[in-house]
Amino acid sequence: MCGDAGWRRHWRSLRRSVQNGSGFVPGMISHAPMNKPTSVYLDLIRPLAALFVILSHLHMVTGNQMAVFYPLGIQAVEIFFVLSGFVIAHVTAAKENNAKAYFASRAIRIYSVAIPALIVTWAADRVGENIDPTLYSDLGGAMQPMGVEAVLRSLTFTGEQWKTHIFPGTNSPYWSLGYEVWYYIGFGAFMFLPGKWKYIGTVAVVLFIGHKATLVAPNWIMGVAAYHICTRDIVSTRLGWVLFVGSAFALIGYEFSPLADMGVQPSGRLIHERIIAVANSFAVGTIFTANLIGFATVSGSFSLLMKCEKPIRWVAGATFTIYLMHLPIMVLMSTMSPFAQSSPWMVVWLLVTVLLSCFVLAEASERRRGFWKYTFTRGWTLMPFGTKLRDPLA
Repeated sequence: MCGDAGWRRHWRSLRRSVQNGSGFVPGMISHAPMNKPTSVYLDLIRPLAALFVILSHLHMVTGNQMAVFYPLGIQAVEIFFVLSGFVIAHVTAAKENNAKAYFASRAIRIYSVAIPALIVTWAADRVGENIDPTLYSDLGGAMQPMGVEAVLRSLTFTGEQWKTHIFPGTNSPYWSLGYEVWYYIGFGAFMFLPGKWKYIGTVAVVLFIGHKATLVAPNWIMGVAAYHICTRDIVSTRLGWVLFVGSAFALIGYEFSPLADMGVQPSGRLIHERIIAVANSFAVGTIFTANLIGFATVSGSFSLLMKCEKPIRWVAGATFTIYLMHLPIMVLMSTMSPFAQSSPWMVVWLLVTVLLSCFVLAEASERRRGFWKYTFTRGWTLMPFGTKLRDPLA
């Protein structure tokens, strides 16, 4: 591991290369870690992972149909963590090279979907409970009261702090933001605080959020590491193909193993089963990290992928909305379905109505970052301590 000065020199050199468009620094592989094929590949993986999360929840309202997909949903979240680390490493090297730009961009990205998701969850749960209160009561622990504490913890992303496990209403996927956002904050503290304060700040974040998020953090860190491995000339083309193809077979093999039935559970107890589940999450994270490194190395061979760039980008532009809003919409739509709960047509009905609803809602959330940027900037300038900040992303 390089020292602090070496790390800073590498980061500055990498940042200059990305900003001036050269795409490489001395020692970098022939293809930049975030060239167009790699970027499109990430945008292909994101909606596929979100789709597996949807499939993993169908069993809740379809008479246990599709229950076989439940483990895949948990593994998809682990893939999201690795993806997130990779992308955040890129944006801090490319453009978000100061604390103001970094944290403002993260806030806009998160709140542009989190706030609408809370509104949608509250509205969907109220309407759905009036239509079929029995269905909602049968959800058990998959639904929690959406009271003041749940809303405040959702807005501050502290629903998974230490032994806490609180999410809003039927929106149980919201739990992952209680991990993700604190990875952003911890990484930002490490990157932008000076000297020893970077270590103090990072430790403070760990102590504040607790052991659950910390245990899974290596998956996110693997994404960051993957990005930096891709900036050095240490992966040959042959090894890149081995990693890319081999990781695909490894993931398939994992899915058919008994390990696939255990995933990261947002439980506060450090019990034997949870430790095994965390270890399994590292297995999935490691496999996907190898896949990312492999693809970035051989990405020049996937120019064909660029022919599908526009539709892939468009679908990926709604991924966060799909992930964070699908479950309350799914439960609501199950109360409106013309099909029996155990009917295969119920699955079709839910997939169509949930996806259509999420794509429509994405138009008012993550696809409208300009509006949210203006709202965030305007709100900031109205605060006494923010009057001099005209544009946090300037």
